[in-house]
Amino acid sequence: MRPSVWSLPSAALIGLLVVPSLIWLTNVGPTRPAGPTPSRPAASARQFQVDGPAQPPAAFDPGPADPQPNAPIPGEDVAIRAPNGAVLLRGWDGRDWTSWWSLGGRAASAPAMSSWGPGRLDVFATAVDGALWHRWWEGAWQPWEWLGGSLAGGSTPAAVAPAPGRLDVFVRGVDHALWHRSLGSGGWATWEPLGCCISSDPAATSADSTQVDVFVERSSGGLWDLTLETASAVSPASGASLWRHLGGRRTTATQLAAASSSPGRLDVFTRGAAGDLWHRFADGGQWHPWEALGCCLSSTPAVAPWGSGGFDLFGRGPDDQLWKRRFSGVWGTWEKLDGQLTAAPSATTWAAATNVISNVPYLPQVHTLSCEAAALQMALAHQGIDVSQDQVLDAVGIDWRPAYYDDAGELRWGDPYTSFVGDPDGDESVLSGYGTYFPTIARAASDRGAGVIMAGEGIPPDDVYRAVLQNHPVVAWVSVDLQYYSPGSWRTFDGRLVLYAGPIEHALTVVGVDGDSVYLFDPLVGPGWVSKAVFEAAFDTFNRMAVILE
Repeated sequence: MRPSVWSLPSAALIGLLVVPSLIWLTNVGPTRPAGPTPSRPAASARQFQVDGPAQPPAAFDPGPADPQPNAPIPGEDVAIRAPNGAVLLRGWDGRDWTSWWSLGGRAASAPAMSSWGPGRLDVFATAVDGALWHRWWEGAWQPWEWLGGSLAGGSTPAAVAPAPGRLDVFVRGVDHALWHRSLGSGGWATWEPLGCCISSDPAATSADSTQVDVFVERSSGGLWDLTLETASAVSPASGASLWRHLGGRRTTATQLAAASSSPGRLDVFTRGAAGDLWHRFADGGQWHPWEALGCCLSSTPAVAPWGSGGFDLFGRGPDDQLWKRRFSGVWGTWEKLDGQLTAAPSATTWAAATNVISNVPYLPQVHTLSCEAAALQMALAHQGIDVSQDQVLDAVGIDWRPAYYDDAGELRWGDPYTSFVGDPDGDESVLSGYGTYFPTIARAASDRGAGVIMAGEGIPPDDVYRAVLQNHPVVAWVSVDLQYYSPGSWRTFDGRLVLYAGPIEHALTVVGVDGDSVYLFDPLVGPGWVSKAVFEAAFDTFNRMAVILE
């Protein structure tokens, strides 16, 4: 959590921030606004409707009753406004995009989306009269819900879910103020003002479960950030720190987007009047310089983070089609997707409550010790990549040199972090063959053009489960009998110590999660469900080693 220079009670802060005579803080650092609380705007100013009579779903979707819309696709979903105002969705399951399908409604601007956890997806849209509407998936699509408010004409809301059971939505009001409403277990809180004189729609994200960052452009120019400390899902109340001016010469954008692709990281994107796109990010509170991403989008960008610092960027291209660009440590090229856009898209990643990934065939290992190659072969099939286990072994490379014990009685062998150690048809118990670890499997996947989301050790089991619930298969290293063993080590021929827990090394593909159970494609013994407790014990043996694939 980044510390605030000043902290004020939220009620007093709101009284100071909402008025037009607000003193915006300069980039020398936050200071306390001086003087008594000024009076509210003159009666001639347009007012934000804080409350009012709730409207029925038919007020936003007056057409004939539609059948239950399609279930959203776990993974990555994009929403757009159709020419007739309906909200359209499509999903990416790690292999294919679905066709567009309708959630109904009569939206006046681009929608917004968010997800607070497995099994929940929220969609927001603005009506012609400026009221905000909300629809959500939780096992089934619920009817459109009226949330009121008075949004500026054509403006897009921003939604973020910092923790399970908690939603925060931000809008630009007709009074050019930033307004906020939150959902907790007690229901929706009332609208609250957070500051005036903004000239852009807000963008919002959460880098951890205790706070939300919202970004706006002020009327006089410049990008500003406000941090809200979220209380909890139990109480929707929040505390706001003072505004911070992010500074820099590239802060005069009219349209913004924000995301958090890993804990503690904030990414913000700005689009200028000429369609030029700029990006800036912060890690641990330290903001890095702006980088140019070229042009020429004709809408606000949308960001869907998928973990480990990676995300997909979506926008309305110069041809009014949906365009996408991926960041996975380096920027990819723009890819055109179909869909006629009338406004900016919205995008998010979300996870199902339960899931078994389709398009992953079960395949047994063809060599005595080719479990890692078989696990990758199964996972790659989900992306439509056909590869044999021998091709994987060729890509990994085999170190055929035999093991031996040196004069000190220490085992010396090859390096499984750089190659396959021993004979793939050997026997671990007599040290004639062993296996390989995550770097070689991740490299072999990338060499085949596969998307690798995460690869390494120390990966929490919850990250494995979340990936599977988002349609990402996982190659995981476990003990062959799914028991826990205390890890030891051997020394490679060049002197490096490597993880070794005995002749029990194994790899398999995780393809399903349901409650307290995990569905494993074990290339040695076949498919099967095991408890999370059993999987986690075996997973701990190899220091939670895994490769998560798209």
